[in-house]
Amino acid sequence: MSSAGEGSGDALDLYELAACGLLTTAADGTIERVNRTMCALVNNALTYGTPDEPVTVTTVVARDALEIRVHNAGRPIPHELQARIFEPMQRGAAQVGPGSRSVGLGLYIVREIASAHGGRVSVRSTEREGTTFTVVLPRAQAAARASQG
Repeated sequence: MSSAGEGSGDALDLYELAACGLLTTAADGTIERVNRTMCALVNNALTYGTPDEPVTVTTVVARDALEIRVHNAGRPIPHELQARIFEPMQRGAAQVGPGSRSVGLGLYIVREIASAHGGRVSVRSTEREGTTFTVVLPRAQAAARASQG
């Protein structure tokens, strides 16, 4: 798994992002929720991706948003499942082994966390490109401006 901040190849430090104003403060639990989001997406990529292919985590810091992308190679998510994959109790059951403990809440929780912070999550999954989940969160300053109207 690789992680990059602003394309630099540096490890992503959520506390540093908060200190720079990219996320709201640690006191409100944002960092823990963003961490939970990233863990859920990486776990999902490891579960459903091709075992011998890397999972990549990329961060992009834009003027008003932080974008987190988690990509894996492997069989694509069926188009009909993509439409409902962020709903509770949904999972790629045909691709999960019998010992899986998944109940299909991980991506629902990712969507709820992103939404609670004024963000969004999306998925793009094709045979050729693999699967990429993208979470876009407004930067702390952008969120504050938006809440002030």
